[in-house]
Amino acid sequence: MKPSYRIAVTDFSKEIKSIKRLSIVLIALFFLLSTLIIILSRFFVRKSVRPVKEAMLSQRQFISDASHELKTPLTVIINNAGNLQKNMEKLFFQSGERLLASEELLRQNIENNIAGIEEMSTRMKHLTESLLDLSRLENLQDRKEQFEKLSLSHIAEQECMYFEPLFFDKGRSLEYTIEEELYVLGNEEKLKELLSILLENALKYSVPNTATELSLVKKKKLLVLGISNVIEKELSEEERKNLFKRFFRLDESHSGGKGYGLGLSIAKEIVTMHKGEIKVESEKKYIHFIVLLPWIR
Repeated sequence: MKPSYRIAVTDFSKEIKSIKRLSIVLIALFFLLSTLIIILSRFFVRKSVRPVKEAMLSQRQFISDASHELKTPLTVIINNAGNLQKNMEKLFFQSGERLLASEELLRQNIENNIAGIEEMSTRMKHLTESLLDLSRLENLQDRKEQFEKLSLSHIAEQECMYFEPLFFDKGRSLEYTIEEELYVLGNEEKLKELLSILLENALKYSVPNTATELSLVKKKKLLVLGISNVIEKELSEEERKNLFKRFFRLDESHSGGKGYGLGLSIAKEIVTMHKGEIKVESEKKYIHFIVLLPWIR
């Protein structure tokens, strides 16, 4: 007896259509919920960050206002100290008579006091100007209308020519290699200030009878500015990390006790303003600052 077969045909078209509709609904819900989550997360992030942002803006405004207000009285103090010095000289020397020992001692004390007032007032004025400069740089970072096409090669060469005699006077030398016609989009005064800060830093910390090397080259779409010099003592890992922080100063063996630790902070803000990057490398007693800036034709 031959086996018999039955073929059953079932129509799944409705189920397939239902699955397709369900898939479309699920995909739509996925994108809808994802969009909703993104919107809500951005809303809450902005809401949570707003107090921090407002506090930072208030801090910047306070520093700017305080620095601006301090400049005028400090200028008056410096001018008055200078006038006091001149009047004191007239008081003691106008008669042409020889001073007694007690009068000479009094004159020296007054001169020392006036010199102290002038020194501290000048340092305070420099500090307030640096703080004001930092505040302005933070506000200038997104103002591209102040930028123009500049020859960084020309700016770097000029600054090196200005600093060469200063290095020579301090028993050091400055060697530089600068490629020609390298252009950036930036602010000329700020780029000059950047180079001045880095060269002053090298002049301050380099070892006598050594050479500071500056190079400016183009690598792909970046301009690479490098400044290297030998220092007295090897930098620690912590010092390298904190080098660009405000008011951070190296110990007395590095710095000689001068400065307020704002120069490199200002340099970093200038580089950030120009959409670049600044970093430092140190090996043994050799320190190397590297600035990367976007190159334009």
